[in-house]
Amino acid sequence: MGTDTKTNTVTIGTAELLGVNVIVGDHARWCGPAPEGEVDVLAQVRAHGEQYRAKAWAQGEDLHVHLSESIRGVAPGQSVVLYDDTRVIGSATISSTDRIKRKRPCPQGRRPFRTSR
Repeated sequence: MGTDTKTNTVTIGTAELLGVNVIVGDHARWCGPAPEGEVDVLAQVRAHGEQYRAKAWAQGEDLHVHLSESIRGVAPGQSVVLYDDTRVIGSATISSTDRIKRKRPCPQGRRPFRTSR
């Protein structure tokens, strides 16, 4: 999904493609020291909005957040706030978002299809 002004093209897709589950924020601010390694958190991107389970980690001044589910309407410039239960532990300004397609588990008793090379 997107637009290309050089070719005057709009690419469309399904509603599923509007969701993001990866957030990168810059200018991370922490309530205490930045966490070491990956931590389980609740992430919020809208004031008074829903919180989503996520994994987060600091990388320099950037904050990386991988949400457990896709959400819509997240854009650069918004804030992402991280919680440990009800306690704020950090925040950042969203600089980019992305969508990682998760692999679905194989039905019970079946193995993934593999090709030989």
